[in-house]
Amino acid sequence: VEYARDVYRADRAAFEVSEVLDAHNMSTV
Repeated sequence: VEYARDVYRADRAAFEVSEVLDAHNMSTV
């Protein structure tokens, strides 16, 4: 359970980071 929760947390963090980068790229273009 601990492992799955860590993987989920890392996946959420990566998703949020990618969204922020996408929004930044769209705003700069």
